[in-house]
Formats: sequence, structure tokens, C-alpha cells
Amino acid sequence: MTADARRLLREMLERFVRGDDQSLRFTNEIEILVRTQFKGAEFYEELSYDLATYSPGGGDHLIDEKKLAREFSFILAGPLADPPEDPPN
Repeated sequence: MTADARRLLREMLERFVRGDDQSLRFTNEIEILVRTQFKGAEFYEELSYDLATYSPGGGDHLIDEKKLAREFSFILAGPLADPPEDPPN
């Protein structure tokens, strides 16, 4: 996972959580990024599953925008959280 890929994933997840783009096309772009750049990351399996089962509006055995936004928020606050800055000397 490169710093650029991490930054891009954060930006994409934040965009979804804000509601700027919750389309299936956009989540497919997120899924491609995750599968190509984050294999082996602690959140890979769960995030891949959530993206694969997402459908706007939800449905049988599918998750909706609210659920996916909540899952993205957990990842943003946990594994993808910005590291704390060192205090000035």
C-alpha cells in the first residue's frame, strides 16, 4: 500500500460518506483500487465483501448506502486514520 494509494482510498471513501457519489460505478472504482493496491491489508476482506454486496437502495442480501457509509466511516476512523502528528519541540 503506497501513500498515494492510501490517500486516494481515503478521499474516495470520504466522498461516498459525504454523499457526493454513491453510485454503483463509483463503488466499482473503489473496489478496483482495493483489489489492486490493498490486498493483504487488515480491512481487505471485509471491505471487498461490503463493496461486492452493495447496491443503491439495498435489497435481499445486499447492503444500502447508509450501511456502506457506516462501514467506510469505521475504516476511515480505524485502519485509514491519519497518524497523529508529532508534537512540536
